Order: sequence, then structure tokens, then C-alpha cells
Amino acid sequence: MIYYNLADQDFKLSNRSSVGIYNVSLQLGLNLAKTLPLTFLLNKNTNLNFDNSINRKVLKNNNKLTNRFIFDQFGLYKQVEYKKNDWIFLPKGFSSFCKVPPCKLAVYIHDDVYNFWKENYPKYRSKILHKYFFLGLKSSILNADVIFTNSNFTSSEIRLFKRRNNIYKSSYITNIGIGFDHLNYSWEKKDKKGILVYISNWPHKNSIKIIDFLSKWQSQKNFKDTIYFLGSIPNGIYLPKFKNWKSLKLLSEIEYRNLLSNVKYSIFHSQYEGFGMPPGESLVHGVIPIYSSIPALDEVMNGFGYKYQNDDYNSFSACLEEALSNDDDVIDEWKKKFLNKYNWKNVISKINLVLGN
Repeated sequence: MIYYNLADQDFKLSNRSSVGIYNVSLQLGLNLAKTLPLTFLLNKNTNLNFDNSINRKVLKNNNKLTNRFIFDQFGLYKQVEYKKNDWIFLPKGFSSFCKVPPCKLAVYIHDDVYNFWKENYPKYRSKILHKYFFLGLKSSILNADVIFTNSNFTSSEIRLFKRRNNIYKSSYITNIGIGFDHLNYSWEKKDKKGILVYISNWPHKNSIKIIDFLSKWQSQKNFKDTIYFLGSIPNGIYLPKFKNWKSLKLLSEIEYRNLLSNVKYSIFHSQYEGFGMPPGESLVHGVIPIYSSIPALDEVMNGFGYKYQNDDYNSFSACLEEALSNDDDVIDEWKKKFLNKYNWKNVISKINLVLGN
């Protein structure tokens, strides 16, 4: 039996701007359950409208800080009777550093962004929180029988983490990717207009920079169509009052999908990603993605869309101008090739090679 842990998440489906962990965790579990015996571990606040045929077990857990710590470190392993040959699957990647797993352990690690924050934004989040996630990641690497990652870049980050922290265990690390084929998209629309810009108050997104770039570009080009800014603007920063600029802090899942079905371009600016889902989400909705040239995005997008250098306005401006002159016919070909690589069938096939034996 595979015990698939979602009990550390409530999955509040409103107020969402991206599939994010919902896509990765839930869709991976649902697809895996079609091929291998699997029981979802859920908390009492979760309502996912599962089919009655899906095995599940509700665990005692809530999101108060102290209770969350107790659950993460002790509760998950104590509330289920595991056989030695069972698997615990942790789709968020962080395991208990207070207890060793009672059976085999599989973790899905998405990035090492906390180390990136520590090195580049040491004052962001508390030292205690940084230490907590460091110990959780270290424990996963030390105790996991298999480590799944979302990209070759993340696999290299795990190996770097091991070298930096003198971890000599020969862990089995394999890139399984992410699936996108479950998404509803309307890429065939021909009347798409406007630009969707993903922003965030997370420091590695460096949204101040992309707002500054776009403000300069807007002043130069006098772009007429609407530019939507989706997400939280960093504290103390305000959008310039261009008539065609619109801030969208919170969208339901349906509203987000509808927006993607109607805009023609998207911009995703970031200094660090393990995978970077928004450009891929945009592409399968027929949106032309424009994104930062960083290792994970260069790998994942593989030439689909348009990339620019983060700290170079001229690179950004030239990239955006090239995208605006794009031939719509290329989107269909990009989408097909992208979905041929990033689909749940491929992901589950890779996992089955490990967990199915």
C-alpha cells in the first residue's frame, strides 16, 4: 500500500492564481491511484469530492502552528499502522526530522528555495523557519528510499545540497517531471488580447524589477491592450497608474482559467525556480509565454516561448517585441510538443518503475 500524504494541506480552492501545489499533489495522487494500491491521507478540513472508490483516511491535524509541528514530526507516522513494505509518499518533499519512517519513504522534492533565500535574502522569514525546512529537507534526503524531482535542475540542487552538507548516502534520485494534460484550455481562441503578468511578494520573484521594466516599456510603446498583474504586490510598491494596467490579487480557479483563455501573452519573472509552472500553464491555454532565462525555465520550456535576461531591460524589451510579432500558428505546435513531454502518463510510468516493484 502507498500512503499518500495530503493531510498537511487544506486545499482551499478559492483565492488561487496558479495550479501550484494543488496540481502537483492532487493530480499526481489521483493518477497514481489508477495504477497502484493507494490510500490518501487527509485532514478533517479537506473537501476534495473524491469518488467513493478512492481509499482515504482522515487524520487528526489542523494548521495551527504548534499542532502542525506536532503532526509533521510525529502525527503522520503515529496515526497509521504501516507494514514494513508499505510506502509513505510525501508530495511536498519535507519529512520528519524527529522520527525515522516506519516503512519505505518516497519524497517528491520541488526545489531548494529556502537555501536560495538564506543566501540571497537572509532577512526574509525567520531563522527558525529556515532551519525547520533545512532539517526537513535534510531528513528527506537521509531517510528516503527514493527521491523524485520535477526537473533535472532540481535533481542537481539535491546533489549540491548533499555535497554542501556532507551527506554521503547514495540516494536514488530521479526526475519524473509534472503533468499538464489535465488542464482545461481554450487555446484555439483567435481573439485573445492583453498580457498577464505573474507577480508575488516572494523575494525570489523580484516583482519590483518586472514592474519597473514594464513601466519603462509602456511609457515608450504606449501599449493599448490590458496588462493584468496577478498576485500580491511587494509591500510598499504601487503599480503606476497607466489606464490599461489592472491589478488582480485574488482569483478563483475558474476565473484564472478564464483569464488564461482570453489573454494572448504571459510574463513570468523569477530568479529561482525548481520547475516554474506558470509558463507551461500559459502555453497549454494557448498563451505565448515570456519568461526569465534561468536554469529550470530554460530546461522545462526547451525553446517554447521567449526568454530574456533578468537584469537587462534591453533583453526584456527585445524579447517582448519579438513575442508581440509572433505568428499564432506556432502555438499549436509548441503546445503539442510540451504536452507530449509533460503529461501524467509519463510521470506515473516513471513512478511505477520504482514503487511498483
